[in-house]
Amino acid sequence: MSVPDLVPLLADWRSHRGPLHQCLALAVTSLIEARLLRPGDRLPSERALARRLGISRTTVAGAYDLLRQRGAVHSVRGSGTTVTGDRTLRHDPAIAALAANPFIRSTHPRHSTDSVDLTVCRFDPPTILAETLAHSADTLLDLIGSGHDTAGLPELRSALADHLTGHGLPTQPSQLLITTGSQQALALIASDLERNDRVMIEDPTYFGALHAYLQRRARLLPCSVDHLERAAGLAANEHRVDLVHVTSAVHNPTGRQLDDATGRRVVELAGRWGATLVDDQALRFLADRPPPFLATHDPHADIITIGTFSKVLWSALRVGWLRAPAPAIARFSARKAALDLATPALDQALVLHCLPHIDALAAHRRQQLTHQRTHLRRRLRQDLPLWHDASGDSGPFLWVRTHLDDADPIVQAAARVQVGITAGRTLTPTDRWNSHIRIAVTTTDTALDAAVDRLADLARTFDDGAPLTAPASSMTTHRLRP
Repeated sequence: MSVPDLVPLLADWRSHRGPLHQCLALAVTSLIEARLLRPGDRLPSERALARRLGISRTTVAGAYDLLRQRGAVHSVRGSGTTVTGDRTLRHDPAIAALAANPFIRSTHPRHSTDSVDLTVCRFDPPTILAETLAHSADTLLDLIGSGHDTAGLPELRSALADHLTGHGLPTQPSQLLITTGSQQALALIASDLERNDRVMIEDPTYFGALHAYLQRRARLLPCSVDHLERAAGLAANEHRVDLVHVTSAVHNPTGRQLDDATGRRVVELAGRWGATLVDDQALRFLADRPPPFLATHDPHADIITIGTFSKVLWSALRVGWLRAPAPAIARFSARKAALDLATPALDQALVLHCLPHIDALAAHRRQQLTHQRTHLRRRLRQDLPLWHDASGDSGPFLWVRTHLDDADPIVQAAARVQVGITAGRTLTPTDRWNSHIRIAVTTTDTALDAAVDRLADLARTFDDGAPLTAPASSMTTHRLRP
């Protein structure tokens, strides 16, 4: 196993109690027991792993010694250190990839109220949700009925169809499937793929999209929508492309958007290749001036549009949607029924109640995000002038190029001082973005200030990419300023 493969899996290794070498040994043991490391996997060298984790080589050597004593690994001079055990045990690389998901990691219990988690987009619920639950419970229960509508509550599908039609995408309820978040929509779309099917995907992108296609053993063709002709050449070399995944409104992680001409060109190329085009609209509500839905450029093209309400209403409200031709909706509904029967009906009813107010709620979210992005950018320019903000003008994230060729040590060091940020390495199928990090801005100014203060302290401990000894102050408890 290479260092880039192992390091994301060790994101929370310091959460264990005890000396550092024992914590690291316990974390590796946990990966072996979970079959995320399989017998025969080669561990990184002591020097390489120490550099990537920002710790001393002595600590790694001590951890490897403990693992050897426990029989978990063995070492041969000149051949390195490998995991022991029965090599016939089943191992699923897709599950190992999922374990590196920054969202999965961020759900682990925190050991301090001083932590600042900037790994994922999280919104608090709007007051209308609390008011609805407090005063309209009987109405919601009457609406839900049995709750066994696999395609979604008919009333929600009808209201969503009207909403999309009013925003420029003519839609019938029969073209809609209500999903358990947009991630389930992606998983259903990916279920059409066979092993080694070609998926052209933006680079960088977000982890959920990467995992959905990698789990199906698809072959990823990373490209940039800024270089569509290069993408056309890549497709010609591959002889076929089966699916094209594009985030046309508020790209994650960059926050950029497709202009109208580029959107038309994407539709044209996907049609020429005979590929299904996925128009990912998960962050559309957070776009100040969203571009047209790609399906409007060719109503008869093979285009699937997906979206979610969790990015505008409440992160815990896992209600998404998928728009496609009616025969595809029937196919995806059958697969969804085998997974969870239906999206939780109470969640759907809450979304239906909020839908008439969704545009006003979205405008409020965008106003919040504009302030938060501006505030964080000002602090980064002031305290981390060697870091470059490469983000667009919309969305809940900043996409930042650090002063290091490899930002993983910064990410690891940030975790030590209770700041969670996402390494660019986890958002790409290539190594083009190793110097980048993604920072979620969906928190308070106080929390953003605390995070920048700690990151600025850490940045000064790195010299030409080599971690130096962290100052004592960075290892103490950090209190958020009131």
